[in-house]
Amino acid sequence: MKAPEGPHLLAAAILLPLCAFVALLALADWFFPFPGADEFILRDWFWGGLQLWDFPSIYRLSPALLPLIILLLPERTFQELVGVLRGGVASIPKILFHPVALLLVAFAGLWIFRSVAIAYGDGDFYARVVIPQEAFSERGVLVRYDSIGATLLYSLGYRLTNLWFAFDAITAYNVLGLAAPLAFLIWVYANRAKQRLLGGALVVTLLLAGNWSQHTLGPAEHYVQILLAVAVFAILGVEALRGREPVWKPALAFSIGAFFHLMIGWLLPALLYLLWKRWREENTELRVYALAAMILPAFLTGSIAYYFGFDLSYMAESHALEGKLIPFIDPTHPYTGVNFQYTTFDPQHLLHILTEIVLMGWPGVILLAAGAPYIRWGAFVREQSGVFLLLILAMTGLFNLLWNPDLKFWRDQDLFCWIGLAFCLAGAYAIAGPPGDGIPRATRQRLLLAALAGGIAWRIAVMVHHSILSENYLNPEALSLDRLGPWIQ
Repeated sequence: MKAPEGPHLLAAAILLPLCAFVALLALADWFFPFPGADEFILRDWFWGGLQLWDFPSIYRLSPALLPLIILLLPERTFQELVGVLRGGVASIPKILFHPVALLLVAFAGLWIFRSVAIAYGDGDFYARVVIPQEAFSERGVLVRYDSIGATLLYSLGYRLTNLWFAFDAITAYNVLGLAAPLAFLIWVYANRAKQRLLGGALVVTLLLAGNWSQHTLGPAEHYVQILLAVAVFAILGVEALRGREPVWKPALAFSIGAFFHLMIGWLLPALLYLLWKRWREENTELRVYALAAMILPAFLTGSIAYYFGFDLSYMAESHALEGKLIPFIDPTHPYTGVNFQYTTFDPQHLLHILTEIVLMGWPGVILLAAGAPYIRWGAFVREQSGVFLLLILAMTGLFNLLWNPDLKFWRDQDLFCWIGLAFCLAGAYAIAGPPGDGIPRATRQRLLLAALAGGIAWRIAVMVHHSILSENYLNPEALSLDRLGPWIQ
């Protein structure tokens, strides 16, 4: 059946309920007056980095309204808008597109908009205790089992920056944290022509427009590296399934992700599917490379952990399981604790997951929902790359269902937000990949612009509210070096 043309009413109608949900989140304090914000089921989601409360009401509505407006613009008006945008890009001095200039601009942007997430949660713990304490311990670091790479990077990195540049812990934390997104952007730029499906500049802009991590633009903490490793794994996995990359490259990206945090193990079914589909197509040499890409990083990681002091007691405590793996039926059994407000299929738990998907993966949700009338879903599901990305999406959804994104106050959104990344990857492939071949060019432009506008509108608020542009950053109670006590002496 031919895709519908014209004013895209069907696409807008499909997207409308989700936009209404976004508007409800943005204006929750209007509809639900409350004395204690911390206990409010909708508003407390914003505390961890998604606040819009300090912005005018019309701007709060922009993430929901912009996609609908773009979808409903008359064709002539839309083309005029595209012409204005192209003219704006053409007016940018060419010198700024030089690799060195792009690198400097990227670093400046990441530094200016770096997150102040270290004022609370695990980021505060890393900056206040882990980095200074472990950087100057007897062997240099006490490796924790779940985030070996991050512990090494920040503690040893702080040890050197403190020696060479007299950096305080917070500055070292920010500088080292910027390395991951900056390296990701460099890799994308270097492969912009080679990675034809998901690695292009437009698709990566779509990924970064999602709030799949309020940490994408510069917080330190180990989830930065794992999320970017997942993005690289997905991009290289699609290219491998299309026969344009050897399978050892996505396998290596997976191993690097495991080096920074073991949560990538939830994506093992996607890796096994990739190996199963590509193994017979690889020659003997590339198969050896693939095995080495999985085994050698694990061996090196284990060796490093053993040398620096693997904290087996921390692993034996099963802290993560007791704190976050939610009970399947009864919230009081087999674990107890304040983290368990709901059971697995409690409506409030499912609402939290829905909120997480919309807030973190808004551009991808827009593409999949608004693009539904145009996408050839049969081709999407039959195509190996589509199945691979759907497996990533399914496993991140299962993680959020079983692990517990219902934590009070801070929500650990940096841990649970990778489902948003998975939606952005699937949405990007649905538009840019082979299943999108039947989508008219003008329609593809409209869908991409709607997704980018909706995502960036929310992203700007997040960047401003949780960066040095926000007065929160100057709050002495939030980021005073005095809080670090003797660790930075």
